[in-house]
Amino acid sequence: MINIPSSKLYIRKKKFDLNDYKSPFFFKEVNGFKLARYPSFKNKSFWKPSLKYKKKKVLIISGPGRSGNHLLNSLIDGNKSFACVAGEDSFIANLFNQTNKNEKNLIKKIKSGRLDFYLRLSQFFKKKFIPRNKWQRVYNTSILYSKKNYKQKKNFFNKWYYRPSGNQPARSNYILDYKNFIPNLDYIGFKKYFRINKKKFLKIENVFDFIFLYLDAFKVLMRSKKKKYTYNYILFNSGMRRESYFLLKNLKESILLCPIREFDGMLLSFLKARHSFKKGQKLEKKKVFLYWDFWRHKTIDYLFLQKKFPKRVFLISYENLIKYPEKSMRLIFKKLNVNFEKINKYTTIQDKLVSGNSSFDIKSQSQPGKVYKKKFLKEFKITDKVKMSMEYYDILKYLNKKVINKF
Repeated sequence: MINIPSSKLYIRKKKFDLNDYKSPFFFKEVNGFKLARYPSFKNKSFWKPSLKYKKKKVLIISGPGRSGNHLLNSLIDGNKSFACVAGEDSFIANLFNQTNKNEKNLIKKIKSGRLDFYLRLSQFFKKKFIPRNKWQRVYNTSILYSKKNYKQKKNFFNKWYYRPSGNQPARSNYILDYKNFIPNLDYIGFKKYFRINKKKFLKIENVFDFIFLYLDAFKVLMRSKKKKYTYNYILFNSGMRRESYFLLKNLKESILLCPIREFDGMLLSFLKARHSFKKGQKLEKKKVFLYWDFWRHKTIDYLFLQKKFPKRVFLISYENLIKYPEKSMRLIFKKLNVNFEKINKYTTIQDKLVSGNSSFDIKSQSQPGKVYKKKFLKEFKITDKVKMSMEYYDILKYLNKKVINKF
């Protein structure tokens, strides 16, 4: 049995109190992840929005990894009130990473008009935080797939690098967000947008000039440019704690939707996806503790954000989203002041039925368009192998009071 320890703070206080956390963990990330810290922003004026941006409505979809971010995005897709988002984009995370490396150089690049720099912001190598052009890889994959015959297409997605998001080995990158699904992107139009608007990029005065130019280009990429939506701008990427804080602080109309999963499910999902964990396999204490710290830090950080911006941060129980998808989505849409539509009963991307990116291949349940309930927690009997601390149950109790989809 692996015993999850309590933190020194919990042992001293003998209770969990969010008020004991004066700042979130992302302000001082642990050694090895310093680039993931919230930047100090020496050039203050560059990081402040102009008045024209303060009331821009931005919807952020971001909770901890393996917590239903992709599921939530696919249940929002197709609704007439939302621009389409076919997958995660890391451009703001990349801006912050490079700010931590060299802020002056980063600002120079933002104002440079350089197409190659802008296109490589969509993803980064997790090992060294090196920017990478995700959308070109997706576009190239679509061209490659179109040239295959019927038999080749059936086996096309078997290669590990075509597994859906989060199912690759640790510190490696993915191409596709959803299982066996390649989105229809206007990558040529995306590149063209940066070229024909080069003068606007050269005249950038603050980072928000760049953010909204990029988001307008992103709408072209996602083929959402011709319509007006209640939510024109959607940022979708897991783990965006510091980025969400920055946007919520500066954009008064920004909203965060944050799904959070209980530790046991998140643990097994990470172990299965990143470490090929199998039923009956012995759990490694080191890995269990690693993901426990991951869960605790990120959950407390999102609780911190909800406390600081209570009217604009909506925490969502992953477990209840799975059990009661329609009820949950109706509550979410009510908070966002938009109507629930028939398509939101199904998981779709670009109005096409999709399967999720679960690390557990449940063929009988993971049919396109369906929210599938997983039984692996009972099968793996995680409670027989890991004993949680009282701190965990206290955090979970507090979290369950704050989620909007409690039934």
